[in-house]
Amino acid sequence: MELEIDKIDFTRIVRTQMSAIEQLHLFFNIQSTFGQNWMRFEFVKKYKVFRNMPLPLAKIGVLPKEFLENSDIEYDDFFEWQLF
Repeated sequence: MELEIDKIDFTRIVRTQMSAIEQLHLFFNIQSTFGQNWMRFEFVKKYKVFRNMPLPLAKIGVLPKEFLENSDIEYDDFFEWQLF
């Protein structure tokens, strides 16, 4: 259990070091075929890897709300701000 808490804490640290635009790029990469493992192993769901992503800029392709719904991820508390 402690190892899992360490992973979550590490993910938060890495996420704080990423700019909002870098998180947006990560979001689009995860939607591609290169990101399928991220979804298969539920990294996105577990670690909320793009929690601070600028939602108003995510207007290319699948919108974050649709992506999370299609991935069976609850989006109510996924983002720090809710601008759906």
